[in-house]
Amino acid sequence: MSEEKGWEVPGVGKLVVGIKTELMRVSSNDVVVHVQFPPGTPKERQVEFAKALRKEFPPRVRMAFTSPGVKLNVSRPKVINLTIANSELTMVDAMQRIEQVLHEEADTITISLTNITWRKP
Repeated sequence: MSEEKGWEVPGVGKLVVGIKTELMRVSSNDVVVHVQFPPGTPKERQVEFAKALRKEFPPRVRMAFTSPGVKLNVSRPKVINLTIANSELTMVDAMQRIEQVLHEEADTITISLTNITWRKP
């Protein structure tokens, strides 16, 4: 994970006194805005601020809201693609491969079967 040094995302820190913001880049397409509320900020104010800030960023930008003392570690999402194409398989072989993929811990799983000839076991 590459991380931009320091705090303060321009414009965000001026909305709540004492707030810290950090822009973290997981990859060129994955960005996380980390917002740390100052001690003693009422929970209602935190929720109100988080909802308003969420509207200011595109949906693909992930956001994390924390309080002081919380360590944040952001990692790249895990994506698994299973593509079986132009093959001759039994239903058992196909199901074994699909079950293997489904048992993996992943954020996104895509399974594609194209032009399969089914043969008897």
